[in-house]
Amino acid sequence: MIDQLHQALLAHLNQHLNGVQVLAYDAITKRTALPCGRLSLTEITPNPKQPGNGQTSLDCKFNLFLIAVPEIQLAEIALQSLCVLAIHALHHPVRLIPSVTSTIKVQEAGPNGYDPDFDGFLVWQVDFSITLLVGDVTSWTVPGLPPQQILLDDDYSTEKNPLDNYQVIYEQQ
Repeated sequence: MIDQLHQALLAHLNQHLNGVQVLAYDAITKRTALPCGRLSLTEITPNPKQPGNGQTSLDCKFNLFLIAVPEIQLAEIALQSLCVLAIHALHHPVRLIPSVTSTIKVQEAGPNGYDPDFDGFLVWQVDFSITLLVGDVTSWTVPGLPPQQILLDDDYSTEKNPLDNYQVIYEQQ
């Protein structure tokens, strides 16, 4: 599933970044044309807000590095423009794979001048996360017995009380 998500993100970004190639971390070589992008999965953590239906909710954090050589005229402005295009592409709700349950959340974007991998290059970094649901839905465990309530919440954010946005869409009478 993670490999599907990674490939879908690469395809989505490559479609929206005006011909700038975005590659997986291990696919970039010395012959890769610049400017380019490098996508890295940096962290997978259990989401504290679990759906309660037999699935596991995971937060997947990614870094997108946009890389250029400083010798290009207006390279810094070009990277900033690419950064804006990337954020725009990531903010559009898109169903990358069936288990992506929420929109992509961009945390921050800015210059990256501290990574030794990028010595001699101009780099801007976009950090974002996606929530995945892993596993099969096993909501009703007793056949023929309906639930007492069905609650709906389409925001898997961890920054709020888990019950704040639940809406009752069914209640047994």
